[in-house]
Amino acid sequence: MRATTFLLTAILCATALPLTALADPDPAPAPAPAGAEAAPADADAASAAETDPLQHIHSLAELEALGETGNVPAQRKLGALYANAQFPGYDLARAAEWFRRAALQGDADAQFSLGVMHENGQGVGRDLAEARRWYLLAAAQGSAFAQTNLGFLYGSGRLGTPDYGQAFRWYLAAAEQGQALAQANVALFYALGQGVAQDPARALHWYQSAAEQGNPTAQLSVGAAYEKGQGVERDPARAAWWYFNAAQQGEALAALNLGVMYRSGQGVKRDPEQARYWLRQAAEAGNALGQFNLAVMQVLGEGAPADAAQAATGFRRAAQQGLPAAEAQLGYAYLTGRGVRRDELAALHWLRRAASHGDASALGNLADLAEHGRAGPRDPVLACMLYSAASLAGQHGALKERRRLLAGLDPAQANEANLLFMLWRPGAPLPQRSVTGAR
Repeated sequence: MRATTFLLTAILCATALPLTALADPDPAPAPAPAGAEAAPADADAASAAETDPLQHIHSLAELEALGETGNVPAQRKLGALYANAQFPGYDLARAAEWFRRAALQGDADAQFSLGVMHENGQGVGRDLAEARRWYLLAAAQGSAFAQTNLGFLYGSGRLGTPDYGQAFRWYLAAAEQGQALAQANVALFYALGQGVAQDPARALHWYQSAAEQGNPTAQLSVGAAYEKGQGVERDPARAAWWYFNAAQQGEALAALNLGVMYRSGQGVKRDPEQARYWLRQAAEAGNALGQFNLAVMQVLGEGAPADAAQAATGFRRAAQQGLPAAEAQLGYAYLTGRGVRRDELAALHWLRRAASHGDASALGNLADLAEHGRAGPRDPVLACMLYSAASLAGQHGALKERRRLLAGLDPAQANEANLLFMLWRPGAPLPQRSVTGAR
């Protein structure tokens, strides 16, 4: 058994920005830098009056009265208040109404927020065409959030057939303004050649830009580029650094790759305990390869005493997600009683599932069972076919076993074994001749 590193160069991260992505339209002024000369109090007040038209508003009633006069900042602020689930008067319908009033007067932030509400059916009926209309109005005024969401609408096919050209156009517009999610998607489009000519170097540039802003999927992709040397000189240490940054934010694939690197000592000092820690993070996030690799360490006793029962649980979780290597290991556990009660029927179930996916070890184990009749009548024809398949899948020693077994078959049996092998392909069910009874 060996650990498997999962690498990505293109991460699909096209996600619409939520309503809460809109920052408070009236943030508090930043403090003056240390050592700066303080402005006179009256100058501060005059400046605040110019930049914050709502500074004298002290109640919701006053704010609504001002909004009724057509004051755009007040209308936008009311929309944000009523859309905030923590606000005592939380009311999405009222939020949509206040955003609409400000949007009709050309306020880009309100237009974006109203687009989000129409896209998600929040306070208004779900209407993607109306969402696009408001996003377009906001995007035309330079709203990077609206441009990003337009990219998502066009690229995801939510408006009909995906239009990758339009999606790329809008993602690029937002990316050039520094929007991290848009930068990650521009990178993805360059990596895949969707909506633009494929260009790995530009993809890495935009992934790097998004990664430096803390986007975890971009950090994962930059790490993968450094690990594999794609577009940059191979640098496992730098790859591990980017994986660490992404994994700290809960990116399961980065945690998986970091765990594998700690186990192998690639790019970092070998540390089985750290390997277990990061693989557990991936496993608990539901990542099948994380579950599998952690179980491998538990079987072998790396970083902690061996625990076959815990390993079997991990193999089962990964096998239930369809990971062939985990299916094979779970089948072997049931076959030998390693960490579970010995159960030949369960062993056959999982080994056959893994073998049907082309797993070499499962094919080899099934061949051995069929040859020696360990789970039913002997079936040398099926065994020969399975050894052939295991050899093709890379099972060490399977070709030698096939030749040995083939030498003992009569011509009719040999022909049948060869025919079964030629007709079977990974992904298809195994031949009906089973180890529980030959035809």
